[in-house]
Amino acid sequence: MAKGQSNSALLPGAKGPGPYAAVALPLPLPAPLTYSIPRGLAPALRAGVRVRVPLGRREVTGYVVGFPAEAPPARLRPILEVLDERPALDEHLLELTRWTADYYFAPWGEVIRAALPPELTTATRQVIRLTPGTTVAALRAADDSPTTERLATLLERGAAVPVRALARRVGPAAARACLSRLAQGGLLHVEPVLPTPRDQPRTTRWYALVVSPEEARRQAEALRSRAPRQAEVLERLLQAGGELPAGELRRGTRTAAAERALLGRGLLSPRAREAPRDPLAEYPVEAKENPLPPTPAQAEALSTILAALRSGRFGVFLLFGVTGSGKTEVYLQAIAAALAAGRQALVLVPEIALTPAATARFTARFGRRVAPLHSGLRPGERFDEWRRIRAGEADIVVGARSAVFAPLPRLGLLIVDEEQDGAYKQEDVPRYHARDVAVMRARLLGCPVLLGSATPALESYANAERGRYNLLRLPARLGESRLPTVHVVDMRQELAKARRLPLVSALLRERMTAHLGRGGQVLLLLNRRGYAAALLCRDCGLILRCPRCSVSLTWHATVARALCHHCGSSRKLPDACPECRGSRVRHFGVGTEQLERVVLETFSGARVARMDRDTTVGAAGYRAILSRLAAGSLDVLVGTQMIAKGHDFPGVTLVGVLAADITLNLPDYRAGERTFALLTQMVGRSGRGRDPGEGIIQTFAPEHYAIRSALAQDYAAFYREEAPIRRALRLPPFTRTVRLLCSAPAEGSARAAAERLAGLLQSRGGVEVDGPAPAPLLRLRGRYRWHLLAKGRVASTLHRAVRAALAGGPPPGRQGLRIEVDADPLDLW
Repeated sequence: MAKGQSNSALLPGAKGPGPYAAVALPLPLPAPLTYSIPRGLAPALRAGVRVRVPLGRREVTGYVVGFPAEAPPARLRPILEVLDERPALDEHLLELTRWTADYYFAPWGEVIRAALPPELTTATRQVIRLTPGTTVAALRAADDSPTTERLATLLERGAAVPVRALARRVGPAAARACLSRLAQGGLLHVEPVLPTPRDQPRTTRWYALVVSPEEARRQAEALRSRAPRQAEVLERLLQAGGELPAGELRRGTRTAAAERALLGRGLLSPRAREAPRDPLAEYPVEAKENPLPPTPAQAEALSTILAALRSGRFGVFLLFGVTGSGKTEVYLQAIAAALAAGRQALVLVPEIALTPAATARFTARFGRRVAPLHSGLRPGERFDEWRRIRAGEADIVVGARSAVFAPLPRLGLLIVDEEQDGAYKQEDVPRYHARDVAVMRARLLGCPVLLGSATPALESYANAERGRYNLLRLPARLGESRLPTVHVVDMRQELAKARRLPLVSALLRERMTAHLGRGGQVLLLLNRRGYAAALLCRDCGLILRCPRCSVSLTWHATVARALCHHCGSSRKLPDACPECRGSRVRHFGVGTEQLERVVLETFSGARVARMDRDTTVGAAGYRAILSRLAAGSLDVLVGTQMIAKGHDFPGVTLVGVLAADITLNLPDYRAGERTFALLTQMVGRSGRGRDPGEGIIQTFAPEHYAIRSALAQDYAAFYREEAPIRRALRLPPFTRTVRLLCSAPAEGSARAAAERLAGLLQSRGGVEVDGPAPAPLLRLRGRYRWHLLAKGRVASTLHRAVRAALAGGPPPGRQGLRIEVDADPLDLW
């Protein structure tokens, strides 16, 4: 196998293959591998196609990303099969995925896998087959071991047995030994099989006449008396113009036997036709909504954006508008202008929960020109939409993070709504930020990108201050709607008055009673799911902790289990304390389950629902709850931060934020920014209709500048406080950062690796290092974690230093060591 080469050495757009191809594999490899091109495959080989290639003793699916002029000094293995007639990625997407891989320290093949529908990348599996002429009886006669007997039983059920199926029954070692022995005796062989992807075009069976209409009428007349069903089938096909789906042909009568007879007579032909799965079936696909007259602020913003569209130049536009100021209408009219110019548009939203409402808004204006694309779709729907987009049959894509790679062939406008949201950052490899990838995609295409937010990320606002982004403002809400009145409740005083901390303050309870009495709807945010934050022994003070992670277990009353939200481990409520054997193990702290119960008990007639990860599964789960809220069949919705983002429900007149300090007290320098954004966004869900809105924030830190700024809904005031702190500490947006996280089963191994990397980085100029130190979550899934933060003013210089440190640092794998690299990290857990 040839050694890999750097991504930057490849030319994805190279014209025509030479004797070699660079293939990116969706595996943790430092670079694509080089394979030889068999003469018979050369005509079908182009950059961007999927191929089947050997890797060690197995076969895998990879992606052709270029054609190097020279081969590395090693014996090359050949490409085995070309899997696509048309490239899965065009030249532009290959360039974009290459940049993403390089910038975010990710294997190119893994970025490509993230850019494609999941089942277009399929793993191979090993299967066992008897050699020609060998029978199961002969196998048993040749080897009477228990493993061979198990294998023979499996082979009696099917001609091919997965190696994994045998290993599950007898163990991997016994399976390997038996297969090696029988293969050496010539009785069987093990071969790789590339499974057929589940995401294949769905087809339906049709029948079509293969004779002329005149001949079909003559045959129907001849068959009318002796085979009336056959005559009926021919007449139905004639009435339909010569072809019908089998289901339609059989409707109301039994014609299967007649169809077989006509097939035998050579009068009919069966045909398979694609029947696309339709994720828009529940949306208003007939475009009926007309554009709204823009306000002066909207008109000014649109004028700037449309000028960039007409000029065909790259530019980043930060649309900074308060909640309810009409940012979506600006998006809609900008998209209309892009479509009128023959271009296409991509709209990103941060959460799958927001895609149903966004899809509904865009289909109401543009009908079936819209295609949703996100992981909440069923696999077949997602595959069909991806193919429809690639074919140019949809002009607007609405989706979450991975939709940034949608294969729009004429893309001319990108929109990132709620651009500040941390959900745009992928947690696992590849750890890309969809907002920043969207900016780079617009740069590569030479088109505008529009970032919208009521609470811009500090990086985006700083870029606008420096003149890198164009700042567009929407300073007021639309029409007669006004920003809500916001009150703060000092929970220290509530505790002093009640001697026991109430979950719902007296003011919030009073205002809920008033708003519900007037027919208003209420949203309550508590950013912690479960019933209670921990289980505490009141005798010795022990808190039950996860055995694999450095966190307490969260009590979930609905399933009567204590769960770890990081690794998923769980346990029942113990009868006695594991430490002192005391019997007073009680839940401690609050969560959304407990808040829901309190609301139901306090407001007995109210219709209450809860929205968190435990109550929603995929886009359908979100849609079911939000549709009830939109229809007015819910009075109170309790939830985590997913209820604070981008929703527009005119009936909501009161929002309450409980335990606003949860995010403020996290050990992360972005805690203040996250708290301000969450509170401002949450308060902004109120008062979007005719009735005035109100917000109540419960906190133990009312004097904190993040809470004071959210109370006034004043982003500028927050930025004035936060920016000097970041500048003094040399943190983003005034520097670039890369986090290196070392983990191992033993803490000493993780610490030593982090110290070694820190030393290598500190020896290079232009790089500053914070740490190494234990990660705030020291132990996760049984592994100890140490980390460091590398900082530098220039991203390219910083990234070169990190690569050099990784090349000279401790090798991953030794003593179970793993090293995770995260460029521009948002979380430091």
